[in-house]
Amino acid sequence: DFAEDGRPLVYYSEDEYIQDCHYGAINSRDYNILLESGLKEKGLHKIFNTINPFKFSTTGAPLKNLVLYPIRALRRKNIGEAILISLFFKNNETLAITLPPNSPADLESHAQWKAFVEEKNLNVIFEAGLSHDFSELVLSARFLITTSITEGFGFSFLEPWTAKKILWGRKLPEICHDFEKKGIRLDHLYTRLNVPLEWLGKGKLFRTWQAGLRKACSLFDIRIDKTNILTAFEKITANESIDFGLLDETFQKTVISIVLSDTSHRDRLISLNLFLLDPGYVSDKEALIQHNMNAVLSHYNKAKYRKKLVDIYSKVIKDKVCHKIDKKLLVLKFLTPEDFSLLKW
Repeated sequence: DFAEDGRPLVYYSEDEYIQDCHYGAINSRDYNILLESGLKEKGLHKIFNTINPFKFSTTGAPLKNLVLYPIRALRRKNIGEAILISLFFKNNETLAITLPPNSPADLESHAQWKAFVEEKNLNVIFEAGLSHDFSELVLSARFLITTSITEGFGFSFLEPWTAKKILWGRKLPEICHDFEKKGIRLDHLYTRLNVPLEWLGKGKLFRTWQAGLRKACSLFDIRIDKTNILTAFEKITANESIDFGLLDETFQKTVISIVLSDTSHRDRLISLNLFLLDPGYVSDKEALIQHNMNAVLSHYNKAKYRKKLVDIYSKVIKDKVCHKIDKKLLVLKFLTPEDFSLLKW
């Protein structure tokens, strides 16, 4: 995980990264970013992770009529979007989120979401994994979801298939590209959840978004031209809508409250996001599960990982490299106004 990728508290601009050594990246996005930031192909390697196939050793279903978000509830996991989607479940399913976060900023957000869900009397369970066996939660779920706005490797796009479960929710194209090249089908996932700007107030949203962007820039000691900021904001609010994943918790709660207030608002959100008509629905469910499970097990097993790792080790031993990372360039590759999210930064 890069400090430059939304983690300013562990970023030290004056400290250079180690030069003339080999580096490994766990996805093609990071690999390309590192190439563009000064590293050479000879000393940079893709090391995609291996997964542990799901083990079917369970005694029963601890919760009924369940949709599972199997994560630790960090801010970047976009909990608000999972809650919003739960309002559109067709069969009154319960959304269950498995684990609490463990960092101060995430804990505060988590506590606020729990209070909001209780206030609105929503069908959501937090910390289900603390009181129920994880395997049983997975196997009893109707389907699994992901609404995360950023990932490193992206286990959540692979592991559900080995449990013979549909994964539904937000697709991260830069991460999922690697998986799709291996034949894993993720076309049923969405890449954007549109929200009408008028629900939030364009002026208020711009002030908050711009302040967040400028703060992030200052923490990483970089400057972004005002014209670029304005251009980026106009781009992300084109067609008088904005992606729900770019909003912070306050704006997200506003959207959820509006949807709850009147069925006409619910219908409008569906008109902007037709996938909300039936969350979790896939026309060829069984075929998709079988196909993706086979692809995951074929390409992300330990034997292939070992072979790749041994090959990289031999290159590290054999090939001497002379290169270094330009830290300023690296920050600019991650901190881009066109996809700046108030949840992540």
